[in-house]
Amino acid sequence: MWAKEMNCMVEVNIMVKENVVVIGTGPKFIELSEWLDEHYNILAVADNRHLTPTFLKWRWISMEEVVSEKYDRVMMCVRPKVGEKLKQQLMNLGVQDTAIDDLEKIDLLQHEADIEKYENDKKKYIEMYHDKKSLRNFRYKENNEYICLSDYRNSAGDIDVHYFWQDILVAKMIIKNKPIVHYDIGSRVDGLVSHLLAAGIDVNIIDIRSLDIRDVGCGMANIHFIQDDATKLENISKDSIESISSCHAYEHFGLGRYGDPVDPDACFVAMEELQRVLSFGGKLYFSVPVGKEEKLCFNAHRIFAPKTIVGAFDKLLLENMYLIHDMSIYEYDLQNVLDSKYMEVLGDYDCGIFIFSKA
Repeated sequence: MWAKEMNCMVEVNIMVKENVVVIGTGPKFIELSEWLDEHYNILAVADNRHLTPTFLKWRWISMEEVVSEKYDRVMMCVRPKVGEKLKQQLMNLGVQDTAIDDLEKIDLLQHEADIEKYENDKKKYIEMYHDKKSLRNFRYKENNEYICLSDYRNSAGDIDVHYFWQDILVAKMIIKNKPIVHYDIGSRVDGLVSHLLAAGIDVNIIDIRSLDIRDVGCGMANIHFIQDDATKLENISKDSIESISSCHAYEHFGLGRYGDPVDPDACFVAMEELQRVLSFGGKLYFSVPVGKEEKLCFNAHRIFAPKTIVGAFDKLLLENMYLIHDMSIYEYDLQNVLDSKYMEVLGDYDCGIFIFSKA
């Protein structure tokens, strides 16, 4: 009887969550927040910003208020260099060094929790297996272990705000127009291009990098690959392509990042070529990063002003511009673009999608 009572006491103690104050409200905290919420009682979240982040469900406090909280741990969800400064700030305010867990310690705590979960799940499976005779082919064997520890902590999928919504939006418009053959330059093969193939549209891909294309059978739509520098589409006739796209690619032209020749004007030379090869009545679907400040971030990309893109395609008619900003999509017609209406929401790094036609 005493042994059973002791086991219950131990189980209760294990279930008690430690009280923690979390430092940092940036990307690291967002990444770790679900795990922290599951394993700890988050009293508050603190950083040096003076405004309460609206996305948090936890109470926000200033760094000066941390010391007055009744915490067991203070957990630093910030990059190491930033963490060192914040840790020193906390110690100066009276927080004990031994109560502060940096990112390395949090990683270790996560790993320990992952192993504990794995061992518990394995034990439960082995116990349950013996009661399910129909599952005899899937008996646990140690030499067949293939250990995956942290997948349960990951999100259901990775959604890149720009690429995910951009590819769906552009694919939807292309599919609606039903081109016989579509050309694409540099867009994601596992995004926009795959959407078009699923709709039965033949796609010709042009990219300076290589791509292994194979006939997989089962009546899949045709995908044709042309390895070439798209700065000058010398092998494509004037006014010959009815439908062409390029999503998040031309900001890289001329920077050498993907093995292309370095040329400050390459992106604009390439835009001129797009105008040349587009047929009358044809559609161009084009996207690049846009922002309040036009700038080069060598050698990653350029950030354009929307009016720069409209000006570069001076031989085409802008039908619509879409702006992906902060998990929302905004639509503008030509007049709204000329009136800079997008400035009401434009951030430092957004996705501008431009739909052009050749009249």
